[in-house]
Amino acid sequence: AASFGALIRDIGQGDGLVAVEARDRSANPLRGVQLRVTLERPADQRLDRSATLVEISPGRHEARLADLAAGQWDVIVDVREEGMRAFRRRSRILLP
Repeated sequence: AASFGALIRDIGQGDGLVAVEARDRSANPLRGVQLRVTLERPADQRLDRSATLVEISPGRHEARLADLAAGQWDVIVDVREEGMRAFRRRSRILLP
């Protein structure tokens, strides 16, 4: 199985950079996978945002999301290999 760490940084008034590190059990970068991130607002699904992440270096994928309000968000990262979902990670974050 793979391991994934999602990091959201550069959050300002509205925009944020989502960076995801995708690695295998041996900590080697996963290459050739497609990642999609969705940020869901538990209180108001009209504010949900999603994007396909771009691999910027081996195992590191990034996307910029706009209009992120302060408060709680559910972050869902889907990893696809050969057109099929191979892994999903869900976590809750609090944006300042």
